Amino acid sequence: MAIVSVMTGILAIVLGTAWSGLAQPSIDIMVRCQMEQEAQLAAMSLATDCGGYLPVKTSNIQGGITGLGTAVFSGASINSDQLQLTFTDGTTITYKVDDDHRLIRETTNTATSSVVIASNVYGMTLEEDGNFIKVAFLFQFRATGSDKYRIPYTYILYVPTVIS
Repeated sequence: MAIVSVMTGILAIVLGTAWSGLAQPSIDIMVRCQMEQEAQLAAMSLATDCGGYLPVKTSNIQGGITGLGTAVFSGASINSDQLQLTFTDGTTITYKVDDDHRLIRETTNTATSSVVIASNVYGMTLEEDGNFIKVAFLFQFRATGSDKYRIPYTYILYVPTVIS
């Protein structure tokens, strides 16, 4: 009976480690997909803001359909650790990373509104590169704990400094 108990214990340990080894690759794939989605959300938000016109919500149409306004993107600049986009009507859009590792988009004109664009953002590096600003986002999952399971992901975008 003692031999059977010892063998059952050994079998449980072996099966436990084998099962975690089988599950880890699928978890890593899921995490990488999640980080890629977060990076794409950040890129789409920046691309939309730098695409020309600021979208304006049309309130007289039921459902509040969004159309193009008259505010045209005029350029970008670096303000400390924040990316600022300016428009011809005086609107300023600021991208920054907060203490909770979220990418925040703040719009300032007559009223300030903030929107969370992405999470798991552990850094935003801004560098002037000629007529562009190089924006590098560092996404990281499992930032605490063992380095074995820490997965970094860097996403690089270029934003024009001046539109001519």
